[in-house]
Amino acid sequence: MIEVVISCERFGEDVYGLGAQVIAWIRAVERCAGPLLWFGANRRWAPNPSYTTDDSFAAVPLGTTDDVVTGIPRDTQFEAGVWVAFRADGSPIELRAPELDTEDDDPTSMGTAIFELRAFDTSFWLLASSVSGLVARVIIEAPRLYLESPAPRNGRA
Repeated sequence: MIEVVISCERFGEDVYGLGAQVIAWIRAVERCAGPLLWFGANRRWAPNPSYTTDDSFAAVPLGTTDDVVTGIPRDTQFEAGVWVAFRADGSPIELRAPELDTEDDDPTSMGTAIFELRAFDTSFWLLASSVSGLVARVIIEAPRLYLESPAPRNGRA
C-alpha cells in the first residue's frame, strides 16, 4: 500500500479542497483503474446552500463515479472528507472499518478498496492505494483533468 500527501499547488491553485479538485481526483482514479463504486464519510464543506453537510463518520455508498461527480458542486470547498473506491466488477466490497474519519491514523488496511482520497482542513490531500502504481498515475492525471475542466476554479466563474 502506498500513501502520498499532496498540496493543491499541484492544481496551480492557492485555494484547497475545491469540489472541482475532488471531481478531478475521482475522475482520474476511474480513468486509471476502470469502473468504480464509491463510498464516502466525514465530508464537511464550507457553507453552500446547494450541498448539505454529511459529517457522519459512517461510510455510505455514493454510487458510480458519475453519481459522485454529479453530487459535488464545483465551487464547494471541502474542509474534510473521505472517498473510498472499489472495483465495479462484482468483487466483494469490504471497508476497512464501518466508520471512516479524515483524521484516521492508519489507512494501511484498506479492506478490498483500491483507492482512498482524503481532504484535510482545506490544506492538503492524502491519496492511498492498494494497487501498485495507481497513486502515481492519478497524481499525473488529476491536474490535467482539472485544468481541462470548465470553470469555476478558485471560486471564480
